[in-house]
Amino acid sequence: MKQHLLVVMALAAMMTGFVSESWAQYPGMKQEAWYKENVLKSDNPGAEVVEEETEGVLQQMQRLQASKSWHEMLDLYPQAKKEYSRNRNVYGYARFALRNLLGESSNQNYLDQLDQIYNDYYAAGLNPDTYNYAGRDNGNQWNEMQQMLDYARFSSCVDFETRSAKIMAFVQAQGEKADPWIIYNGIMLPINEQMKVNIESIRKDNKKSQDYYSRLTAIQTEFEREDAFLKENSNNYSAYVMDRKIEVCESSRMLVIPFAEYIKIHPESEIEAHKNDEAYLAKRSEEMSSRWPKEALTRKVDTYYANIGATYAKFRTLGNRALDQKDFDTALRNYERAYELAENDNQHAEAYYYQALTYHLQKRYSLGNTTINKAIELIDNDMRFYNLKSTIILAVASTVKSAGIDLALDINVLVTNAIMTVNQGKRQCSKDDQASEFEKAETNIQNAKKLGHKYVLAKGQLFMKGLSVGQNYMMQSGDIRLSAPLTEY
Repeated sequence: MKQHLLVVMALAAMMTGFVSESWAQYPGMKQEAWYKENVLKSDNPGAEVVEEETEGVLQQMQRLQASKSWHEMLDLYPQAKKEYSRNRNVYGYARFALRNLLGESSNQNYLDQLDQIYNDYYAAGLNPDTYNYAGRDNGNQWNEMQQMLDYARFSSCVDFETRSAKIMAFVQAQGEKADPWIIYNGIMLPINEQMKVNIESIRKDNKKSQDYYSRLTAIQTEFEREDAFLKENSNNYSAYVMDRKIEVCESSRMLVIPFAEYIKIHPESEIEAHKNDEAYLAKRSEEMSSRWPKEALTRKVDTYYANIGATYAKFRTLGNRALDQKDFDTALRNYERAYELAENDNQHAEAYYYQALTYHLQKRYSLGNTTINKAIELIDNDMRFYNLKSTIILAVASTVKSAGIDLALDINVLVTNAIMTVNQGKRQCSKDDQASEFEKAETNIQNAKKLGHKYVLAKGQLFMKGLSVGQNYMMQSGDIRLSAPLTEY
């Protein structure tokens, strides 16, 4: 009996010690059902437990998470941290809420709070996890790598230079073990966005292009180190899609590579060695003509390329490249050479079309109109030709020097001719084969009507000039002479 009593007393002491320890670590238990069912009855087995309609703070946070009430979850965080300081769920709920808020709106205050959550976690004596390279961004981990992943993903509210410096310092300190998503989200994607908007100004500024090239080269170096490490250490290597990351970085790097760096990769000696290699020269010509059309080496490459197996398609392509660079004289020379090499009427007509387009962009409307008419005479079922002719006719309106009712009459004739041209094309061409050009034709008609509506024909003024709506009228601007029935728009 005495031994039995000692066992009971020992168990009671152990229970009391456990309860005291539990209260010290989890004071919030006093509000939970666990406390009411176990702790209270252990002190007074005969006590009646009165069930209250209360909900513990962690239960509240869990319920608010289900309803996506992120702000309300954060409001409960201080209380939860106080009552359950060594429970990982406290910090997990708060981190989850802040990630969602940052996903909705990048905000420096939210980012600082997220950083503080990590600091609170470590301050509570909870040990950082060892990083798991099983796959991309394991959101359940608590360590410096995960903390930097969160920073990289949500730090668009921080200026780029500050963000880039912080991330690169971390990545370089980690070496090949750095998670590649850190540098990809935090630096690579923002650089691509900057380039998408400002690529032309970056290319034209040697200092800027060198800066972007250097940044991207540093990123590629890190990606290649991380790639080698992950191949050896991750059992889910494919989740990191390293080949795609390296490919994107390399493509971006080549978009901004300065000429001095380019010729280190493809020096003149290499180009000379391949001067009879059409495929090689085609690639070099495309790259160099689009970036450095005025460099002597570019002109040499283009000359080598043009002289190998000269064809209509080759010179049309060279003409298009020059046109993109607004090098109109070079474009015209190449289109004229393409015409000489054309093998059929379709190619002859298309060469005329590109010449007419070049004249139009030079504002040489008379030559443009004459040349596009030659294209239509050869081939009358290409809607591109009619759209360009209509565009040229409307552009002539900017050259008309008359004023008052005479200006309105001249523009009315131009508008009518532009619309008639498009409608002629719609009758001659197949919509099934040229859907996009038919859409452009409708836009051209609407633009012409808007211009016609802007210059209204006043019937009183028409009467004073002995004219009326429906009567034929001739206008002339420079070498362009057109007539059409006067029309109300």
